[in-house]
Amino acid sequence: MAWEMRLNTTVASLTLFGNGLGEGGGWALEEALRLNSTVKSLNLGENKLGEGGGRALADALRLNTTLTSLNIRALGMSGLGVEQEKMN
Repeated sequence: MAWEMRLNTTVASLTLFGNGLGEGGGWALEEALRLNSTVKSLNLGENKLGEGGGRALADALRLNTTLTSLNIRALGMSGLGVEQEKMN
């Protein structure tokens, strides 16, 4: 899925809600979102990306200028990890 997102030129909205992506999925999304310039809406809710996957996603979002809507409800990140990301 992440490989296809990198090459995507048509899909503007993607819902991955509750797909059990886990931390590895967060890392895969990082690379895909860095390179994708088409997806404007992404629903990642209920995927339990954890601390590492959440940090990877945050890194990608710093570089992605296309995404305008993002659901990150219940990704399994603690408040401490989120606060650390804000400070970096």
